Amino acid sequence: MFRIHGFARAVALWCIVAACCACSGKKKIDLPETQAEAAAALGLPYSFWDENSKCPPAEIQCVTDDDCKGDAQCKVGQCVPVESLSDYKPADNVSTLAELKLPADTGEPCCHDVDGDGEMDNNLDALLTAIQTTVAPDRFNSAFEATPSDVLQDSIDSGFGLPAFEFREKPADGCGAVKISAWPALLDMDRDGEVSAEEAAQNEVQLQRTGAGAAGAANQMNRAAIEDGMLRVEGGSFELGLEIDQVTKLRLNLVNVRMEVPVASDSDGVESRPSVGFAPQQSSLSSIPSGMMSAVIPLPPVVEQLNELAKDCTCAGIDPERDVMTWSVEDRVTAKCVQDFPERTPDCDSDNVGMVCAFLTEICAALPVMTTFADAASTPDGAIDSVSVGSRILLKQARLAADPFGPTFYSIDDAYTLTQSWDADPSQIKPYVLPVLENDYAEPLESRKIADFVQAQHGTVARHPNGKALLYTPESGAFTDLFTYVFSNGVSEETTNVKITMVENANTPDDDAEPLCPDGRAFEITVDGKWKSVEDKLAADGYYNGSPDVVELRLCKGTYAFQIGGGPTTAAWPVVVNGQGPDQTIIDASSFANGILANGTTYQVSNVTISKAQQSAVQMSADPNVTVELSNCILDTLTGPDAQALVFAQGGTIDINNCLLRGGADGGGIVATGASVLTLRNSTVTGNHGISGAGIKSTNNLTIENSAIDNNTATSEGGGLNIGGTATIRNSVISNNTAPRGGGIEVDAAGAQITIVDTQFTDNAPDQVGSAGTSFVLDSSFYNGTCSQTGCVAN
Repeated sequence: MFRIHGFARAVALWCIVAACCACSGKKKIDLPETQAEAAAALGLPYSFWDENSKCPPAEIQCVTDDDCKGDAQCKVGQCVPVESLSDYKPADNVSTLAELKLPADTGEPCCHDVDGDGEMDNNLDALLTAIQTTVAPDRFNSAFEATPSDVLQDSIDSGFGLPAFEFREKPADGCGAVKISAWPALLDMDRDGEVSAEEAAQNEVQLQRTGAGAAGAANQMNRAAIEDGMLRVEGGSFELGLEIDQVTKLRLNLVNVRMEVPVASDSDGVESRPSVGFAPQQSSLSSIPSGMMSAVIPLPPVVEQLNELAKDCTCAGIDPERDVMTWSVEDRVTAKCVQDFPERTPDCDSDNVGMVCAFLTEICAALPVMTTFADAASTPDGAIDSVSVGSRILLKQARLAADPFGPTFYSIDDAYTLTQSWDADPSQIKPYVLPVLENDYAEPLESRKIADFVQAQHGTVARHPNGKALLYTPESGAFTDLFTYVFSNGVSEETTNVKITMVENANTPDDDAEPLCPDGRAFEITVDGKWKSVEDKLAADGYYNGSPDVVELRLCKGTYAFQIGGGPTTAAWPVVVNGQGPDQTIIDASSFANGILANGTTYQVSNVTISKAQQSAVQMSADPNVTVELSNCILDTLTGPDAQALVFAQGGTIDINNCLLRGGADGGGIVATGASVLTLRNSTVTGNHGISGAGIKSTNNLTIENSAIDNNTATSEGGGLNIGGTATIRNSVISNNTAPRGGGIEVDAAGAQITIVDTQFTDNAPDQVGSAGTSFVLDSSFYNGTCSQTGCVAN
């Protein structure tokens, strides 16, 4: 949140405007007396210039539209005339965002203090990392090399997320006020769906009409100046695209922008000076861009976009006529899913649909946690509704196309590369979703439709229920297919080509080639890269301990009945088990006491669901050498009369990342006693029942980060957590837990000490935090402080 000075003055000013409009129509009113007060009323930081600056930006002309004459609109302090896009004359001076590096990749903090706490802010790093680890990690990692900067840079390089900055006014001598319009840009001039090397080198752009407003560009940055070779911007906004896959595309709106970019100014535009040498602390980069940019990204519009994408997920049982996700903002933003859908959605095959549908369960579980990364306000009301971003940037001059906005109606040919399993049963092949209208344009965008289509030669084409995409069901095998559809806006029509390249994963498992995991198969991978089928042995033995020469047990899609660990021998080597995702690979432990029986070594288990164990999904001995690492997993439901907890640790170290724990009984979700060291990251513990600490009971050392503990019920104390040792809880949500005492957290020992950082407490009953029947008062639902048996003290 920005420091806002003179906000009361702005409110009073607004009241005067309302009163005047009520009695006499539009009336010019006086601006605040100083530029600093006017900037504060606009929500601008007013930090880059003082009254003695030799090259100040243009003076603020307006706070609201009522300060402007005629129909002009107030855009970041400037009155901008309303004109149709057909009359708009773009300036010749255009630059594009060429490079962006987040602090996680540069090793330095960056770039400005956006919430007034004296520290530079950038929570986007943490949010994107959480999305990568919590939702579809395999998909993100394969597409974007697993760094947050790569996620954004890939979209910029593809042209989807490319912003163009049009310098409407630029000082001739390199000193003075600057006014900037920000547009989404198009580098793909031949509209073939790809930015070729030639197009990238030519660097010719068209401004996309979707970025137009009644007063020029919808996004503008009119509070700017160039001084001593530095472009400085404060206030305004622009869009940055995020292309996750062919179906899932989001637009991030950056507001309250600040920029400091060393520039060279000439008649062709404004370009950053070359990158400067830098020795990053945690990166192999030899240089980073020399410019700095900070902004905040409001999360409600992101949730709205996810909601619209999720409405297309009929494969998950979604009713497209109802919202899937909702949000609200009081003191801070919260979001949740409101529709029920199956716990697992096998019909939403991740190869056939976008990321939102394929991982809808995970997104909904993670949504409340993701909003905890909000750390800033986008408006002067102070409500925390946005996530901060700070980055190094590089601007690059661009040439504006002769036709700067291009045609008002066009379609772009589509090309898709699709794969299917080497042993695919033709009767089991599911349709692929082809979002063919994504790259077609008409005005208004809502008029775009598929008027007709022609069947393909090697597959069947049908309409998607949402009307915005086509469904393609291929024959089995590898081939190239072609078909056409008719793009229309109700007035004009254009026939558009679709090319399908079907890649058949034709290699079969053997000792030398990596298997592609046919359903129901399990493979051991040895240290020399050999593969051996073991599903029959797993079924016969009923347990798995690996061996010294095995580096991983790979479980394909299917349900398996065995226990990890146990049996006649104890493993003295790491045991690694990896599935295809918790919705694809199920370990049914209903015939065993435990899903994992860990003793004496390290157990790494990922991408699976472990369900229906009789005592514990994970049972750990008191051996200090035992370590369990769980990632991208679901631990689900205990079935035996002697149920203990989903995770029952008597010692050792356990790390749980990107997991969902639900349906625990007696001991609840997690019980960590003795010398246990427990870390829970990017995870959700929900719907568990126990006597004490229904969500988590810890008597030694506990760390919780970016996680949710909700809807757990204890019959004695500690509905959410029972803490008897030391604990750190950071960026998390503790909500809707119940117990006779200590609804959210019960502090259960004299020496217990809990450090709480940026964590939200809501709707726990009878209290948020307590001890031995005494309820502690938290000064805010979003809490920072420490708690012990004597009470909680806010930082």
